[in-house]
Amino acid sequence: WDRAVYPTAATACDAIRNKEMYVEQTEHGIVASAKIDHHQPDAYRLGKWTHTVPDENILVMHTLTVLPEMSGEGYGTAFVRFYERLAADMRCTALRIDTNEKNVRARALYQLLGYKEIGTVVCPFQGMKDISLVLLEKYIPN
Repeated sequence: WDRAVYPTAATACDAIRNKEMYVEQTEHGIVASAKIDHHQPDAYRLGKWTHTVPDENILVMHTLTVLPEMSGEGYGTAFVRFYERLAADMRCTALRIDTNEKNVRARALYQLLGYKEIGTVVCPFQGMKDISLVLLEKYIPN
């Protein structure tokens, strides 16, 4: 991430204002967060998704963050499991995520949790040029 470009405080404020920001809180305070909505970034049009479903049945998790000092404590896994329960409650069958190709820890976590990498697209992303985004999908039939 380029903190001067994405994600910024404005990114978080927009998600909060739109009621799309979710947080994981413990006795240590907020330890993880992500924006969750139905919006698929433009780059997703380039993906060869395994499942074709109506947009209202797709839930997208953007910008999962875990406090660096809490890394490896299971908060990322817990947050993804929360995302999956939220999707089920909303009757969404396709869960989609993207991450930077260089983010090997996130990619490993998502694959461990059953997400399939459906491809990599090189595109402008949040004002940055030529970012290699790995697109991931998990299908959960109702």
